[in-house]
Amino acid sequence: DGIIVQLGARQNVVRGNRSWSNTGQGIYVADSQSNRIVGNRTVRNSDGIKWYHSRAIMASNNISVTNSGTGITVDAVTNCTLFRLTAWSNWIGIGFYGSASISNTVSSNYIRWSRNKGMGIHSNAFGNTLVGNRVASNAEIGVFLGNKSPRNTFQGNNIFCNATIGFYLLNAR
Repeated sequence: DGIIVQLGARQNVVRGNRSWSNTGQGIYVADSQSNRIVGNRTVRNSDGIKWYHSRAIMASNNISVTNSGTGITVDAVTNCTLFRLTAWSNWIGIGFYGSASISNTVSSNYIRWSRNKGMGIHSNAFGNTLVGNRVASNAEIGVFLGNKSPRNTFQGNNIFCNATIGFYLLNAR
């Protein structure tokens, strides 16, 4: 991993860093709260930026490109804000995972040229708000909403020029 923020880290700012060519994540935030991740660039890592089991994280103006996995991963995270992020040419642009990815806000992000999904909300992520995102030119699906992921709000997103499906809901009840 390039930069790690974890184990109870609180009220820190990670700003203006470049993390590239790591075998793990470019930036990894785990088991922490109220941290800000601002203006960083992650390039050619396994995953660009990954949040795990954290809350009240604010990320803005980060760029995550050409990572072999997910550009931006949100896993078991609550009450976080992802704003003005750029995720280009990753396997998945922004991915929500885990049964506790709840009440997050994802707005004004630009996701493009992913080799799989532009944005994927996988099993049991609920109560998230995705507004004003631009999801374009992904190799398969633009936005995927997966199994048992209820009460998510999508509003004012621009989803276009994706190879197979623009917006796909799979048993999202």
